[in-house]
Amino acid sequence: MGGVFLWAAVWSFILLGRSPAAFLPDMRLGVLVLGLLGASVIVTLYLTSRWTVVSIAALAIGAALAVPAAYAANTVANAPRRRHSLRWSSGYRR
Repeated sequence: MGGVFLWAAVWSFILLGRSPAAFLPDMRLGVLVLGLLGASVIVTLYLTSRWTVVSIAALAIGAALAVPAAYAANTVANAPRRRHSLRWSSGYRR
């Protein structure tokens, strides 16, 4: 499980670096650091206190969810606006 978390953090770091507009460069490094920290806590689960495990796990999960949420918010904010309203129909015409 720690390996999967580590892979996800590294892959998020790589994908955020491929963005042509340098999408949130500070988030890129933060996701990598929190992902590495989360993976190390998962590997050493029985050697740390419960409070430490819970707090680092919450930070790591937050970091894992922050990237897709921020990317989706950026996509919505920069989506082209249409001047006409969309009309939904069943395709039936008289």
